[in-house]
Amino acid sequence: MKNKKTAAILLALALAFSAAGCGAAAEGNGDGALSELLTQTISASPADKSAEGAEGESLLEELFSARDLSGEIGEYVSVTLSGKSASADGAGVQTAEGLVTITAGGSYLLTGEFSGRIEIRAGDSDKVQLILSEASISSDGAAAICALDADKVFLTLAEGTQNVVAAAGELDELDGVKADGAIFSKCDLTVNGTGSLALKCESGHGLVSKDDLKIASSTLSVEAAGQGLSGKDSVRIADGAITIVAGSDGIQSENEDNADKGNVSILGGSLTISSGSDGVDATGCVTVSGGVLELSCADDGVHADATLSVCGGSVMIGRCYEGLEAKDILISGGEIDITASDDGLNAAGGADNSGWGGRGSDMFAAQDISITISGGALTIDANGDGIDSNGALTVSGGTVFISGPTNGGNGAIDYNGSGVITGGTLVAAGASGMAENFDGNSTQPSMLVDFGGTLSAGSEIRISDASGETIVSFAPEKSYQCAVISCPELKVGESYTVEAGGKSQSVSFSSVIYGSGSGMGGFGGGPSGFGGQGGPGGFGEPPEGFDGSFPGGFGDLPEGFGGDFSDLPEGFEGEFDDFGEDFDGEFGGFGAPPDGGQFGGQGFPGGWGGGRP
Repeated sequence: MKNKKTAAILLALALAFSAAGCGAAAEGNGDGALSELLTQTISASPADKSAEGAEGESLLEELFSARDLSGEIGEYVSVTLSGKSASADGAGVQTAEGLVTITAGGSYLLTGEFSGRIEIRAGDSDKVQLILSEASISSDGAAAICALDADKVFLTLAEGTQNVVAAAGELDELDGVKADGAIFSKCDLTVNGTGSLALKCESGHGLVSKDDLKIASSTLSVEAAGQGLSGKDSVRIADGAITIVAGSDGIQSENEDNADKGNVSILGGSLTISSGSDGVDATGCVTVSGGVLELSCADDGVHADATLSVCGGSVMIGRCYEGLEAKDILISGGEIDITASDDGLNAAGGADNSGWGGRGSDMFAAQDISITISGGALTIDANGDGIDSNGALTVSGGTVFISGPTNGGNGAIDYNGSGVITGGTLVAAGASGMAENFDGNSTQPSMLVDFGGTLSAGSEIRISDASGETIVSFAPEKSYQCAVISCPELKVGESYTVEAGGKSQSVSFSSVIYGSGSGMGGFGGGPSGFGGQGGPGGFGEPPEGFDGSFPGGFGDLPEGFGGDFSDLPEGFEGEFDDFGEDFDGEFGGFGAPPDGGQFGGQGFPGGWGGGRP
């Protein structure tokens, strides 16, 4: 991946999230490294991290200065714009046809219409405030507002005003600098105030900072051929109403030179993003601790090369390829609603590896990546895997409802390392071909129930205890064949009734896991019920169109297996990887497995032997 965090940083992230919320761990400040911020976060108590805490700074205060947040307008130089001309009533401003240059620190109020560009060429330690008050600035072939030299720029939108900034045509370099946004800044850039700004860029990006880009408030509408908001070191959003239509990423932070940077933090506000690539993309970490995000994206809804954390707010992704994708996904709060053409959640190594996942190959062996769900409310509708971790999957809290895949090549949940549930409520429905339950290291009971056929979308799954009281129910959005179900009310040694599609089945927990996962069979689905738990179930008829290959292989046979296998290919060594060139799709001479016999590996879609040994 583009940025690989050390184990120490990842551990510090986890500690910081548990101590003070996810946001503090995912963002470095503009003056120091991420590790320093983590140390500060971990050393402070949760009470100290509250907004009113007397000792520790809040996350908002760590990421935004008081001036960032205030949007205060004090004394200023007034700049009047008219056509290609401009005039100023004070020092620090130079004007020429189609050009206004700010040469010193201070505040400058711009009003009127201007055809040309505003340049900032102040001192390296100067702070410049541009106040837009009913200003309309449009350029052709260059950034409309371009900060080339300053310590920091504040773009303040005056209360009650509507402002427009637009850049047309291909954007030229300025002094060798690729100023590729309608508003471009080489230094830190903060947008604040309570006015509004409509921003349009015909060929480049909307709002660009080669340092930290901060949106403290305001109403902002961005339409750009490239990225909507771009901050090399970070993009930080505290509040505001932001609408983005972008040909590329809606929000992007990319810094390949510093692993502690390239982060996106969303603390509040409302964001509506329609993008031709990712909705939010970072080479570092992404944190959502507040606000409302509504995303419609051609690729990932939210992508981070490192850690993606949601501990508050609302994330609604109505269209995407994959919903949330990162090396490590941490969900401890908030509301998340995802509709994905592939995976809902995807933990995968590498940068923006949308579509990774699968079985039967070494590249999908367990990796040092993870999905951890400890809180929040998740609703996922996925055509691929509902939750896909190429490493560990851990669920300890929250609620998760998944309408998973209808094709047998994906599962409602999928993991390549450990899969542990210790708390929370989860119902994950989908196709049975690659179905997987949690593993035996779990402490909260979990059942994998096959319904003996395909049930229609909207058919409610209902779990009742011995007294007949419903303990959990869910109506999947798509047709389904099986479901993984776990909730705190389930107990080992107790029996429960599972109802779906007009049938019912009794499930008794003799251990923490009922139904072992891939290759499940034996849920015969007779007229009075679904059938018993697991078991070999027999081979039955091969599926229509079977071509003689077993995806992923069965793996080694269990020790002591006594089945009668006739007509095996010459040289067979204990794994069903190839039935030979002339195999015609029929299983001639395969004896029935003995009682308790099981076939390891992934099994075959359509209800084969009783899961993993």
